Amino acid sequence: MNWSTNYYRSGLEPECQIVYDEILTCCLKMGRRIHIRQSIANCNKICQAFSAVTLDHPELYWLNSHILRGVFEPYGSDPYEIEPAYYFNKSEINPLASSIESWKSTMVSRANSSSPDSKPDELLQALLEGMRCGGGYSSTCHTILGATDYGGKLIVCEGLAKSYKYLCDALDIPCICVRGILELREGRRCPHMWNIVEVNRSLRHVDATKHLVKAAYNEHSNCSCTSSRFGRCDSEMVGYSWDTSMTPPCT
Repeated sequence: MNWSTNYYRSGLEPECQIVYDEILTCCLKMGRRIHIRQSIANCNKICQAFSAVTLDHPELYWLNSHILRGVFEPYGSDPYEIEPAYYFNKSEINPLASSIESWKSTMVSRANSSSPDSKPDELLQALLEGMRCGGGYSSTCHTILGATDYGGKLIVCEGLAKSYKYLCDALDIPCICVRGILELREGRRCPHMWNIVEVNRSLRHVDATKHLVKAAYNEHSNCSCTSSRFGRCDSEMVGYSWDTSMTPPCT
């Protein structure tokens, strides 16, 4: 446990934290429906809480972080009901869990041989080995499963950021996922996800996707990828934008 544990939950208002806890409890058990009291059944609060759960808990690889269904009866006494969407059913989870545990053990053992200050970098190198970027419509590429042999090591930025956080959590390295925008050439922009991790007692941005596909970044985006240095401070994140009020400063 460190400051990054349930990081996004800690930034929510008390009522949102209640919703967060109910969503998390349901999703851990792969429940089908979550009942939210009408007194706190605000769409905004529910979306904030759901987003925080998906960022804080990469181990929920069966949860589709892009879909949340809701039913609200404004004049009734029934609570607001929300329904998470899952990529898998309960009977499919056990073999998937074994695959993830094996992968995690391999990754952690690679980084454990490093000094404490170099573990975040070594962990990233181990994660990226043999990885390919793509598979945007796959049920695994947006989750930690994409980084495993089961997922074919085919992954997108969301899956990479969650995988890196998942492995950092296993080693008690403070790390969070960051949702933001990557600015592309010709004024185009696309949603993106990366990490903030504690490196040498300082906080730094780490974009695993950048390290995986440097050539594509240099060709299509406005961010500079010429440096091989591990981790960047806020001022060096040219070409990236995000809600800085939700993340700790990297100075």
